[in-house]
Amino acid sequence: MQTQEYTGKLKVGDLVCRRIRTPMDVELSESTGKLGIVVSRSMKGMPLHPCVEVWYMKSGKVYSIGESLVEVCHAAA
Repeated sequence: MQTQEYTGKLKVGDLVCRRIRTPMDVELSESTGKLGIVVSRSMKGMPLHPCVEVWYMKSGKVYSIGESLVEVCHAAA
Protein backbone atom coordinates (compact mmCIF):
# COMPACT_ATOMS: atom_id res chain seq x y z
CA MET A 1 0.00 0.00 0.00
CA GLN A 2 1.40 3.35 -1.02
CA THR A 3 1.03 6.31 1.34
CA GLN A 4 0.45 9.80 0.08
CA GLU A 5 2.16 12.86 1.53
CA TYR A 6 -0.07 15.12 3.60
CA THR A 7 -1.18 18.09 1.48
CA GLY A 8 -3.19 20.01 4.08
CA LYS A 9 -2.31 23.24 5.83
CA LEU A 10 -2.73 22.37 9.51
CA LYS A 11 0.26 21.59 11.73
CA VAL A 12 0.59 19.33 14.74
CA GLY A 13 0.07 21.54 17.79
CA ASP A 14 -2.39 23.94 16.13
CA LEU A 15 -5.34 24.93 18.31
CA VAL A 16 -8.42 24.37 16.17
CA CYS A 17 -12.16 25.09 16.42
CA ARG A 18 -14.87 22.98 14.86
CA ARG A 19 -16.66 24.87 12.09
CA ILE A 20 -20.35 25.24 12.87
CA ARG A 21 -22.47 24.92 9.71
CA THR A 22 -25.36 22.65 10.70
CA PRO A 23 -27.35 21.70 13.80
CA MET A 24 -25.35 18.42 13.88
CA ASP A 25 -22.12 20.45 14.19
CA VAL A 26 -23.61 22.21 17.23
CA GLU A 27 -24.49 18.85 18.84
CA LEU A 28 -21.01 17.42 18.18
CA SER A 29 -19.36 20.57 19.48
CA GLU A 30 -21.41 20.43 22.68
CA SER A 31 -20.56 16.77 23.32
CA THR A 32 -16.87 16.67 22.34
CA GLY A 33 -15.92 20.31 22.71
CA LYS A 34 -15.37 23.11 20.23
CA LEU A 35 -11.63 23.59 20.86
CA GLY A 36 -8.98 20.94 20.27
CA ILE A 37 -5.31 20.41 19.49
CA VAL A 38 -4.07 18.70 16.31
CA VAL A 39 -2.05 15.62 17.37
CA SER A 40 -1.48 14.02 13.94
CA ARG A 41 -2.36 14.48 10.28
CA SER A 42 -2.72 12.21 7.27
CA MET A 43 -4.47 11.66 3.97
CA LYS A 44 -7.57 9.46 4.31
CA GLY A 45 -10.90 8.62 2.76
CA MET A 46 -12.34 8.21 -0.71
CA PRO A 47 -11.56 10.46 -2.41
CA LEU A 48 -8.30 10.97 -0.56
CA HIS A 49 -8.36 14.21 1.46
CA PRO A 50 -6.45 15.86 4.34
CA CYS A 51 -7.58 14.67 7.76
CA VAL A 52 -6.34 15.44 11.25
CA GLU A 53 -6.54 13.70 14.59
CA VAL A 54 -7.73 16.24 17.16
CA TRP A 55 -7.62 15.92 20.94
CA TYR A 56 -10.68 17.73 22.25
CA MET A 57 -10.22 19.27 25.70
CA LYS A 58 -13.81 18.91 26.89
CA SER A 59 -14.08 15.17 26.19
CA GLY A 60 -10.39 14.30 26.62
CA LYS A 61 -10.64 12.08 23.53
CA VAL A 62 -8.99 12.05 20.10
CA TYR A 63 -11.20 12.12 17.00
CA SER A 64 -10.36 11.98 13.30
CA ILE A 65 -11.91 14.82 11.31
CA GLY A 66 -11.58 16.23 7.82
CA GLU A 67 -9.42 19.33 7.71
CA SER A 68 -12.21 21.29 6.01
CA LEU A 69 -14.38 20.85 9.12
CA VAL A 70 -12.04 22.74 11.45
CA GLU A 71 -10.29 26.10 11.42
CA VAL A 72 -7.16 27.34 13.16
CA CYS A 73 -7.84 29.41 16.29
CA HIS A 74 -4.15 29.70 17.15
CA ALA A 75 -1.27 28.38 15.04
CA ALA A 76 1.51 26.30 16.61
CA ALA A 77 4.87 28.04 16.82
